[in-house]
Amino acid sequence: MYTKLTFRPIKLETIVVMRGDKVAGTIKRYRAHGGCIVRVPGVMAPTSHPGRCFFPTVAKAKAVLLGLDAE
Repeated sequence: MYTKLTFRPIKLETIVVMRGDKVAGTIKRYRAHGGCIVRVPGVMAPTSHPGRCFFPTVAKAKAVLLGLDAE
C-alpha cells in the first residue's frame, strides 16, 4: 500500500518528512545560506541529485518533494 508524504516540524530549523508513521527524511533550513536542503533517500538526496536539493524556502522544497513523490 502506498502512503503519501507528510511533514512534521520538530524544531524551528528542521522538518521531518514522514511516510505513514515512519521517518522518510528531513528538510533542514540554514539561515546563514538562505535556503533549505532536502534529504529523503529514494526520492531526493544530495548524493543522488547533486545541486538539485537546495531550495530558497521550505514551501518550495515541500512542493517539489510532493511532485517527485507523485511520479
